[in-house]
Amino acid sequence: MKTFKQFITEKIFYRGLSDKYDPSYKTHIEWFSETEELAKDYAGNEENSTIITKNLSNNIIERSFQHGFRTAFTEIKASDFISRIKNGINIAFKNKWISREEGIKLFDEIDNLDLPKGFKRVFDWWNSYPPFINILKKAGYKSIHNIENNINTYGVFK
Repeated sequence: MKTFKQFITEKIFYRGLSDKYDPSYKTHIEWFSETEELAKDYAGNEENSTIITKNLSNNIIERSFQHGFRTAFTEIKASDFISRIKNGINIAFKNKWISREEGIKLFDEIDNLDLPKGFKRVFDWWNSYPPFINILKKAGYKSIHNIENNINTYGVFK
């Protein structure tokens, strides 16, 4: 049984799957929606589609990286994406989640990444390049916040 504190520090989120089983064990991030309707859109109308509910703690929501792009469908260069992540590291330092030395190491780690040229959508950078997630985790973040169709979604780090 949950305590009163657990009830007030958690919120229910939804994950839509187009199959009976969740393939996210293969990934470094798991996406959840604030509304069941958006999760159903992701699940599609497949016969085996599933909606998973999960209680996300306020800690996961409060320690969410705000990428600052209008949507996750915005196409950007790697340098623009890196600039936002470096800003997130600075915020983590200001919030005292990491030390100055840890921040410098994370900046060095970003600067040494071998990234492709050209443009990608924001969500492609998240889903295709696990080093970005690992860097944000080291900076103290628990998730990524995104707004999709005016609905809050969170990519929870594993």
